[in-house]
Amino acid sequence: MSGHLSVLQANVNHCAGAQDLLLQSMAEWSIDVAIGAELYAVPPSPHWAGDTEDSVATLVRPRAGPPLVVKARGRGYVVAVRGKVAFVGVYFSPNRDLTALKQFLDVLGPLMGQLAPLQVFVASDLNAKSMAWGNPATNPKRREVEEWALAAGLPPLNAGAVQTCVRWSGGSVVDVTFATPAIARRVEGWRVETGVETFSDHRYIRFEVSPPPVRRASSSTSFRGRSQFPRWSLSKLDRELAEEAAIGGRWSLPPLSEFGLDEATSQLCDVFSVVCRAAMPPAKRQPPRRALYWWSAEIAGLRAACNGARREYIRSRRRRPQDVDRDDRLRRINVEKTKILQLVICRAKKAWLELVGSLESDSWGRPYMMARNKLCAQSAPISDTLQPDQLGRIVGELFPDEPEGFVPPRMARQTPDTEEGVPPPVTEAEMEAAITRLQSKKRVPGPDGVHGRVLAIALGHLGDSLRELFDRCLRSGQFPGAWKEGRLCLLPKAGWTPDSASTVRPVVLLNEDGKALEKIVASRLVQHLEEGSGPGLSESQFGFRARRSTVDALKRLRAVTGEAEHGRRGHENRSGSVEWWRVGCGVPQRSVLGPILWDIGYDWILRGRLLTGMGVICYANDTLVYSRGRNYKEAARLVEVGLDLVISHKESLGLGVRIDKTEALLFRGTGRKGPPPGATLQIGQGRVRMSPQMKLFSGSSWTKGGPSAHISRWWDRRL
Repeated sequence: MSGHLSVLQANVNHCAGAQDLLLQSMAEWSIDVAIGAELYAVPPSPHWAGDTEDSVATLVRPRAGPPLVVKARGRGYVVAVRGKVAFVGVYFSPNRDLTALKQFLDVLGPLMGQLAPLQVFVASDLNAKSMAWGNPATNPKRREVEEWALAAGLPPLNAGAVQTCVRWSGGSVVDVTFATPAIARRVEGWRVETGVETFSDHRYIRFEVSPPPVRRASSSTSFRGRSQFPRWSLSKLDRELAEEAAIGGRWSLPPLSEFGLDEATSQLCDVFSVVCRAAMPPAKRQPPRRALYWWSAEIAGLRAACNGARREYIRSRRRRPQDVDRDDRLRRINVEKTKILQLVICRAKKAWLELVGSLESDSWGRPYMMARNKLCAQSAPISDTLQPDQLGRIVGELFPDEPEGFVPPRMARQTPDTEEGVPPPVTEAEMEAAITRLQSKKRVPGPDGVHGRVLAIALGHLGDSLRELFDRCLRSGQFPGAWKEGRLCLLPKAGWTPDSASTVRPVVLLNEDGKALEKIVASRLVQHLEEGSGPGLSESQFGFRARRSTVDALKRLRAVTGEAEHGRRGHENRSGSVEWWRVGCGVPQRSVLGPILWDIGYDWILRGRLLTGMGVICYANDTLVYSRGRNYKEAARLVEVGLDLVISHKESLGLGVRIDKTEALLFRGTGRKGPPPGATLQIGQGRVRMSPQMKLFSGSSWTKGGPSAHISRWWDRRL
């Protein structure tokens, strides 16, 4: 846990408006963790952790730190862990008797012991009144709670006698914060917010937790923290300063031929960094947004007025002698201003929903323009919110080491050794194409922080030096080590969890100058394969290829299923079944050469021999293996054989297959019988059930109604 941790404790009293103000207060005060009792609703979000009855919940600010992990939950309690701290939200209704409280605390006691060695905070509303936490009067429940806290080693953090629950008839201290002694010593500024409108009879409790002390490393121990990649503000780019710095860099740059390839690359990259420092100020992380979508200056002013009216009423009640008429007048003013605030908040939320609803009539109107201006807010990346062991495990699964003794198969026929020709030098047209691409793309830079637009400006004066470096790379067949390094960014997929590497998408950000060389090599490869005298790529591959898309893959599939249904081929007249199968395997993203190299390597799989009645359709690494048969049994047997052949080829390349992500689907003609109930296919050591539908190339197809009908309906929606 780095830096201070801000915690908020509240009770919203089942009020929707009070819960709205709680969320706004979290954003306004940059609260990291909040524990709320008597909530209006607990949304199904990974940032929320509620009990079994939604009476208490813990919520965290999205991507503000480690994720929230639920350890236990029950009626009136929830235990959620964030990093090395456990937050326990507890609520016990005042309508339940003392016997029920004893049983409730008997359940909580063992849970506290199971949380060791974690530090624990308990935010409770047990409706127990005791002088131990500042309430002048006591009730029978206080003894049970005091004994439970003493046995669990949880001293109360409440300081003073400020009432946490205030009603017109009086007030009390029933909201209590407990903590283990080790983390209690790090708590700063525990306080009750008396002057803030909450729309509830409970007040907010706030406190901060200081970071743990850092032990000084000995002189013999070296510590290496996380490297900070340089970043500059592209919106403040000064083109004239960039050109002046590039001219100065050209004069000061020594001849690159005097250095080795890696050192020459480093020299040139240093010049590009100097250009960035001269032309742009350093980029600063944008502060977190301190308001919800419906918040406005008008609502902020009304809430301030409510806070003032509330303070006036509280001060009036404390005055002696007491003036009943004055107190009643101030109370009515407070109630009236509170109702106005509630009404304005409801109108603001309704107006926002109407604005979002206008997307149906005008997709590129005001909502779109507003979203473009507000999607730039930055938050902590996933890699910064994970624990080191979790991050190491995820990266290890995404980028496994090469198996020991692995030898890739020979994909081409061996030819007699001939004298290798010298690659042609980089031409002016190739450099211009690379520079044009740098200028047109607005992407995040690589580890050096040099943006493509700045590099394009600098190449107006340093282009000859970079082209000379490219020629050396092509002649030597080497790629500089600095251009092989990249920034790893983990993008969450739908249903992201910190325990699964398959729910994140790894994106590697590479330096723009290295990507320019990759673009030149990739264009030469494509020209050789697709337009020159090269062997070409398989017609079954639709991914990473110009003028091919998922629509073309669906066209091929539609043709195959149409032939199976109408019998356009001789031996397929009696067929009525087509098996679909998808085999998933990852491919690096954001690399220019990665896609074409993937297609070249995967082409060996697509050209593998299959039995009659089988076929393959592929989009990148999504592989569909289909077969035709006179009935389900024959089609299933054929597709199992075909999949074994495809999987064996994939394993020869060092690739694996996720059986848990594999799906099977049966297309049948009119009047044909479907698969028997519970039908499965044997794939290696696993079995996969037949599914009524399957996702393919970002679409879905169903088995009811015949193959052409399914694809036609999908096709209409797609267009």
